[in-house]
Amino acid sequence: MIRRFWLLFIPFIFCFQAAAADDCANWFKNSGISKAAKDCVLKCDILITDMSTFMCAARCDEFCNPQKCKDDSYWSGKIRPGRPTNWRITSESTADWTSGEKSKLLAVLNRFPDQSKSVPFDGIYRMKKSVTPTNPATAGSDGKAIVLYDRAFNNPFFSTSRVLTHEFGHVLFLNFSEAERRSYRDKMKWKTNLINPESRPGKFISPRAADSADEDFAENINFFLFEPDVLRAKVPDAYDWLTKKFSKAFKLKEDCQHENH
Repeated sequence: MIRRFWLLFIPFIFCFQAAAADDCANWFKNSGISKAAKDCVLKCDILITDMSTFMCAARCDEFCNPQKCKDDSYWSGKIRPGRPTNWRITSESTADWTSGEKSKLLAVLNRFPDQSKSVPFDGIYRMKKSVTPTNPATAGSDGKAIVLYDRAFNNPFFSTSRVLTHEFGHVLFLNFSEAERRSYRDKMKWKTNLINPESRPGKFISPRAADSADEDFAENINFFLFEPDVLRAKVPDAYDWLTKKFSKAFKLKEDCQHENH
C-alpha cells in the first residue's frame, strides 16, 4: 500500500517541479530583460516576486548571458566567514556562505562605485536568524560590518541586492563625520522633540525611511543607486544632497569596469 502511494505521488512531484520551472521561465521572459544585457543578473535579482516565483531569483545566472567578468578582489575579500568583531548579539548563530549567495552579492558589489572602497569597512558576514525575526540584515552600530540573515535570500518580500545596498547605506552614514550627518539632517529638516524621537516634514521614498534620519539616508542612497529618477522626483532634497556629496558619478557600474586580476 505504501509503495503504491509513492508511485502515485512521484508523478505529482515531477509535475510540481516542471510547473515551478515554467513559472520561473515565464517570470523572466515577462520581465523584458535582455539575456545579453550587462546588468541582466542584477535586474533579474531585483524583479518583483510572489509566492510562486520567490525562488526564481536564485536562477538569474541561468537565465542571463551577460558579459563575464572577474570578481573585484576588494569586494570578494569582504565576504567573510564567522562573526564580526565585537558583535554584541551573542545569541545569533553564524552560517556558512553558499557559492550561490556569494555570487549574488558579488553581482551587485562588483558594480558599487569605486568611492565605496574608501569607507573603513570590515566586511559582510552570514548568520542564520536575527533576534528580530522579520529582519533580513543588520549593520553594526560602529559602521564596520554588515550581517545578512537567511531572510535576505530567496524571499518573496526582499531583493538581496536592495537589502545589501540599504545596509551599506547605514555603513556610509555611520562613517560620516558628525558635521556630515548634521548637514544631511538639516537639509532634510529632521528634528527631535518630546513627542517624536525623530521626525521631518515632506515625502519619504518608502515607509521605512520615516523611522529615523539613519533609515531615511539608507533608503535614499538605495534609490539613488537603483532608481535615481524616482528619488529625484519624489524626494528632490535628498537627491540634491547626495549629488552634491558624491557627484552624479556615484552610480552603479554598467559594465565590467571593476578590477581585473
